Amino acid sequence: MSLTRTIEFGTIDRSATSDALIPATLATSAGVDRYGVLEVLDCTTTGVDLSRAPLPLIVAHDNSKLSIGLVEQVQARGDKITGMVRFSTSPEAQQIRADVVAGIHRSLSVGYKLLDAGTPIDRGFLYRWQPHEVSIVPIPADPQSGFFRSQPSINTMTQTTTQPTPATQTREADILALCKRHSVPELANGLISEGATIEAARSAILNELATRD
Repeated sequence: MSLTRTIEFGTIDRSATSDALIPATLATSAGVDRYGVLEVLDCTTTGVDLSRAPLPLIVAHDNSKLSIGLVEQVQARGDKITGMVRFSTSPEAQQIRADVVAGIHRSLSVGYKLLDAGTPIDRGFLYRWQPHEVSIVPIPADPQSGFFRSQPSINTMTQTTTQPTPATQTREADILALCKRHSVPELANGLISEGATIEAARSAILNELATRD
């Protein structure tokens, strides 16, 4: 039986030249529901047979036409299978490649066959398998796999933590002690976060005490 598994593109590198290889994750160890049972592909070196690599790149699993490229440097990495995609120089292939880089075609599917009856796991089976082709298709199924997965996401946020200086630590400790001494510890956090000086803290404390009186 020949099976397929669909995967989605990741971040697109639009700076890639027309002959540059495109990195791709062909499959992951994420489970896919097959009639209520999880099918998990073993992505270790002993779990996948890569003897048919390099793999042809075709469109919509239509093997009646010539391939539009090759998936080379296919490797098993434990939790995923990766490769580098080389598109053909034909006008059709280059147009498809341009659409891929532009983000128009956003998914692909790997065609494969299972090599054993599967090892039982939680809610499904873990299979040894052999990929034999990779296709560009319209509907993704495995969002953990795809092209350009090594590229940083545009949604990635960078957080910078600034370590307080000794002077800042001393000021904060003095403000905290001052607030505790006058029985208004609840003012400390606000004054510290505002960057108040000791003089400003004293003034705020006096104003608070006057208000309470």
